[in-house]
Amino acid sequence: MSFMILIKNIILIFIIFFSFFCISLKPPTITFTQSPTAAEKQMLGEGKDIERDGWILSSVRTSTTGSQIWEKENLDQDLLNVSSKDELFVHLRTLAYFASEIRDYKKKGFIGETLSSKLAINPRYRESIFREEFPALKPRIEEALKLINESRMWLIQKRIENLSKLNLKSEEIEKKKKKIQIAFYETVESGEFFEEKPGVWKVKD
Repeated sequence: MSFMILIKNIILIFIIFFSFFCISLKPPTITFTQSPTAAEKQMLGEGKDIERDGWILSSVRTSTTGSQIWEKENLDQDLLNVSSKDELFVHLRTLAYFASEIRDYKKKGFIGETLSSKLAINPRYRESIFREEFPALKPRIEEALKLINESRMWLIQKRIENLSKLNLKSEEIEKKKKKIQIAFYETVESGEFFEEKPGVWKVKD
């Protein structure tokens, strides 16, 4: 009898374990850092100048699709003053959570940057030497892209909305707006696919 109880307990533990660790695309809480020094201070509890919910963003090269891609001085002016801070952190966590995974998909030629500042499945993915992996990964990629693109568009919209709060001339606002709209597009690296013009994809040299 005790043996049967043991077996039942093992099965129950397995079910709980599987349910807890099954694939989930919900990003966990992440702290964003600008430099190793700030990160180390915060993790060691020495960063007294860092707010409890504060975060600073990593650079383009260290996180191409991650926490964010624009300069801190711009961020301070047109993102940190958004009213919905909690929602802002959710979107930043989403981008950071998928950063490594998305970079891998880009390098394998499965996805690329579009002219609309969204990520999309590369219509030329069959040219990739990793093409046999694509069918199994497609559902995961599609769901990840949906979440990432939603976060990207939210951030872009908020940045553009907040430009009006800055003490800038109309010409400067328009210039910044265009920069915001192409910020993600300009992160394409050598060997990655991107949409050169509507419907036409190529690999960056």
